[in-house]
Amino acid sequence: MSIKMSKDKMELLSIVSSIKEEEPELLSTRENEVYLKISESRFKDIYPSLAERKFSLTGLFCAEAFEKKDGLTLFYIFKQESKPPVLILVRELEREEKAVSIAETFPSASWFEREVRDGFGLEFTGAFDTRRLFLHECYPEGFHPLQKAFKNGPISTAEAPCTEYRFRQVKGEGVYQIPVGPVHAGIIEPGHFRFSVIGEPIFSLEIRLFYKHRGIEKLAEGKTPSECVPLAEAVSGDESMANAAGFCMAVEQVCGINVSERAERLRAVMLELERIYSLLGDLAGMAVDVGFALVASPFFVLREEIFRQNEKLTGSRFLRGITVPGGLKKRHSRLVPKRTACLPWEVFQDFRICL
Repeated sequence: MSIKMSKDKMELLSIVSSIKEEEPELLSTRENEVYLKISESRFKDIYPSLAERKFSLTGLFCAEAFEKKDGLTLFYIFKQESKPPVLILVRELEREEKAVSIAETFPSASWFEREVRDGFGLEFTGAFDTRRLFLHECYPEGFHPLQKAFKNGPISTAEAPCTEYRFRQVKGEGVYQIPVGPVHAGIIEPGHFRFSVIGEPIFSLEIRLFYKHRGIEKLAEGKTPSECVPLAEAVSGDESMANAAGFCMAVEQVCGINVSERAERLRAVMLELERIYSLLGDLAGMAVDVGFALVASPFFVLREEIFRQNEKLTGSRFLRGITVPGGLKKRHSRLVPKRTACLPWEVFQDFRICL
C-alpha cells in the first residue's frame, strides 16, 4: 500500500514493528491517525509493550459485520504522550470467539470492555470487573441491543436477574459510605455516586450511570449522517450544540470534508454561547445549594437572555437544527439584533449555509 507518511507516523510504525519484528498490516492513514490490522496472537504481544512505552488507551469500540465482514471488529485507540499520531489497532474476531481483556494492563479498558459486553455480548477473558455497565438489573440475560439481529421494541423484564449491583467495598476502622443519587434535587441527569470516606478524605468513589439508557446507537444505525445530527442533539439538552458539533467533526474527519473558516468561526461562537448559559446555570445552582436564592436570581436572568438571543440567531433556544456535516445551515429571517458590547452579533450577519 502506497501511503504518504509523515515522520511521526513512520516512527509510530517502527515502534509497532520492533515489538515482534514483523511488518504490521497498514489499513489506512489520515491526519494524525494510523490504522493497523493486528492478529489475535500478535495483539497479545503488542499491548503490554505499548504500556511499557508509555502509551495510553483512550478508547475501545466495537462493530459487528464491519465492512460486511462476519463477526466482530474491535478498535483500540492508543496515544503516546507528547506524540501527535494516534494508533488504532484493528482486531477482528470470529462470531463465537472471546477476547482477551487488557484491563489489567490498561485499567481504562474496564469500562470500555463492560460496555462492549453489554452491547454485543462479547466476553473478555481475564477481566477483573464483569459487572454490567449500561444494562442495569431490569434487563434480562442475553439482551444485547447493539447486535445486528436485535430489533428495537418493548422488552419483557419478567426474566430479569434478581441480583443486586455490588459496589466496591472499602473496609477498615472508621470507613463509612455516603450514597448520593441516582435521583438529584435538580434537572441534572441521574447518576449514583458511592463515596467511601474516613472523615473528610475520600478513599474511593464509584460512579454508576446509564439510568436513562435510550439506545441511541441503535436508533442511529442505518441512518445518514445528516439524519443522525438530531439524535446527537438529543443526547443531553444542555450540550446540544457541543454534541452536534462533535458528531459533525467526526463525520468530516472520516470523510475528508473541509469546513470553511467562516463555518468554523460561527460554530465556535455558538459553542461559546452554549458554554456561557451552562456556566450561568451552574453558578445559579451553587447559590441555590447553599440556600442563597437571591444571589441565584441574576444568574438565571442572564441565562434566560442568552436563551432568547440563541432563538433570535438560530431559531432554537438550545441552538438545535443549525449544525450539519460540512458546515452550518438555516438562514433566519428575523433581523439581527443591534450590536452590543457583550456578544459579537455582527459575526452572524448574512447568516447562510456554509458548505
